[in-house]
This record gives sequence, structure tokens and C-alpha cells, in this order.
Amino acid sequence: MQSQVIDLAGTQFRKRTRGARDVPVSDIGRQGDVILANVLRSTDTKASARPIFHQWPSLQQSALKFCEMLSESYPGAGGDSLVVEAIRTAIQRFLEVYETTRRSTDSMVAFLESLALSADVAMGYSAVGFDSMGRKRTWPPFEEPIGSWARRLGLETVRFIRIPPPEPEARVGNRYLLCSRIMTAKDIGRVSELPGGTLGGVKAGGGQ
Repeated sequence: MQSQVIDLAGTQFRKRTRGARDVPVSDIGRQGDVILANVLRSTDTKASARPIFHQWPSLQQSALKFCEMLSESYPGAGGDSLVVEAIRTAIQRFLEVYETTRRSTDSMVAFLESLALSADVAMGYSAVGFDSMGRKRTWPPFEEPIGSWARRLGLETVRFIRIPPPEPEARVGNRYLLCSRIMTAKDIGRVSELPGGTLGGVKAGGGQ
């Protein structure tokens, strides 16, 4: 679907994407630590995040990489930016599970799973960049941070275009791809073992 959007002729493209959000590349942040700090401050979750990140430094690193990957400009599902919605929800999930489980890793995995599921929201959009000549380039999801990608190609604006959701197999694949960019191999393994099948994990013995 993304390649179909990019291949549309000029008038078709403008009609298809009318009302889509354009963001100047200069407004797309690249520093994950700065973006995360702004998210925690704007959502009043800094106090909750501090002990979580102290106990699990890998969660802070995943959150930093997540913010760097998508920036504060990528739209979410509920009107806020995706990083705001995703980090806020991940912290909420950590706290909810922490109150109801005896295993110390369960709340940590809940945080990571929440970030993984945010790939579904991200893939409801195609990010199309424009250079000074009006030429279009489509961001390859999660291959590199969107801010770095846009600057590397000399783009001036990025347009976020709503697209149909991907097929179920692609949805799981996109979650894996995001995880591979922001999590350690061990943490990806932990998420893949969840009984809900967030990453389509295979149980011991080869059963699904």
C-alpha cells in the first residue's frame, strides 16, 4: 500500500492525501533523551518512570530508542503524538502488572509489550517526505529514525498519510522489526514468549 501511495500522479496524490498532516523536518527531533524527557514532563509520568528506569535500565534505553525512532511528530491513535501515547501506556501497564504479579520480570515485559504493540498504530500511517523540488520519498518503517532519515535525504517536510492496516502477518512482522531496533535480544525473547502471542512466539516443543 505504501508504494501505491508514493506512485500516484501529482493530482491523484494531492486528492488522496488531502487533510494529511505536514511537518517541517526542522521540527522533527532526533535526540531520544530529549524527546523522552519532554514526554515524561508533558504526561506527568516522570515520578512514576524514575523508579521503573532505576530498576530496569534496559527499559529506559528502549524508551529512548523508541522516541528517537519515531520522534515527537509521528501521530498516534488518540490525538496525541505516538510517543506520548505509547510511553504513557507502557508506564501504566508496568504499574498495573507490578501490583498484581509475584514475578519481577512480568511488569518489565508488560512495558516492552506495550511498546511493541504501538507498531500497529504506527503502521496506520505512511510517512512521505518531500524535498525542495517536490520529489517524494517514503520512510521505510523502523529501518532508521525518521528524523535522521529525513535529514539524510535533504527533505524539507514529512506528510503523515492514513493508510489501511497491514495484513495480520505483516502486523506481527512490523512489531518484530520495531522490537529489533529498540530492544535487546533477551528482551525480544521475553516478549515473544508471552502467551498472548504479541510477537507470534513459538512455545517449547514447536507448538503455536
